[in-house]
Amino acid sequence: MDLSFRRAAANRKGRAFYELSAARALALGLGWIHYTEGSLSTARSLVQAAQSLLTGKNEGFIREYVNVIHECISMSARSTESEVVRESIDVLIRARSFFVDHKHSAYQARTSNELALAYLRQAQNIPEKKVDLLHEAERHAREVESFGKPISQVRWRCNASIVLSRIARERDA
Repeated sequence: MDLSFRRAAANRKGRAFYELSAARALALGLGWIHYTEGSLSTARSLVQAAQSLLTGKNEGFIREYVNVIHECISMSARSTESEVVRESIDVLIRARSFFVDHKHSAYQARTSNELALAYLRQAQNIPEKKVDLLHEAERHAREVESFGKPISQVRWRCNASIVLSRIARERDA
């Protein structure tokens, strides 16, 4: 194992492949697990390490999805800070646009789900803009819902239903 790493690191192409693989494992593997288990500090460190490894790499899909995970962590840690949520929304919009442009519908749907949650958080932070923000949240949740229909995946409709129920509760509050 050690020799293969040294061989891979010896040339530029091998090193780039190693760094991309390590970034993927750090963010999409360990970072995601720590995020979903609520260990936000560890998740943030792993994702930031992955972002460093991806710097200068020509790999848009992984880089953008790592950015999505980073913003999920940021919003979970500081969801009551409207500036943090606004910055996260901006990053998520850029990531979603990338996935739309490159026709990666699964990452687009995942990012739209996070955008729906982000707009919902922002509606709670800025009551005077609540109606418009909840409308944006619902628009993104409906996109997630429609993504699951043609491929008969209940998971996507369930994700959307969870967000839509939170939106309904917020409207009634």
